[in-house]
Amino acid sequence: MSESDNKSQPPGADLDDETSIFAFCLRYGVIGGVVVSVLSLAFSFVGMADHWSNAVVGILVLIGTMIWAQLSYRSSEQPPVDYGEALGVAVVTTLYLSIVGAIYTVIYMTVIDPDVVERSIEAGAAQMREMGMTEEQIEEQLSMSRAMSGPLVTALSSIAGNVILGIIIGLISSIFMRKKREA
Repeated sequence: MSESDNKSQPPGADLDDETSIFAFCLRYGVIGGVVVSVLSLAFSFVGMADHWSNAVVGILVLIGTMIWAQLSYRSSEQPPVDYGEALGVAVVTTLYLSIVGAIYTVIYMTVIDPDVVERSIEAGAAQMREMGMTEEQIEEQLSMSRAMSGPLVTALSSIAGNVILGIIIGLISSIFMRKKREA
């Protein structure tokens, strides 16, 4: 591609600009992922690993990290920062945060607390018994739960869920993170 062809493209269309967004978001995603992992480990040490507040804190850290990255990108770039760039920063930051969190999940489920899945499944079985399900129905549900509760499946599904959440929140936050060209 010649230099004159490159000038006719919109800002952000060449590989260097896209790569810079990925490099820019890496720092924020890793920091957010480490914070989520440390907080999750702290919840585990105080016996609240399965408590709903653990998930809420994780979501709040995800949102905070995403907005922090968007604000930093917005202040570091010359105008304009369009909606797509702001959304890209949100999604890529969420992806990096989710990958770090997934690595922590695999380590947690295989090294730190390998019995976590079995405890969760047994708690579910107790609830099914209280609901009046037969042992055959319970065993069918438990075998399906065991198949879907391995460290890798859990990690991959958490990445997918977080990225979907990041897209939804990013669609909203990017409206406010745009930066128009100054007149």
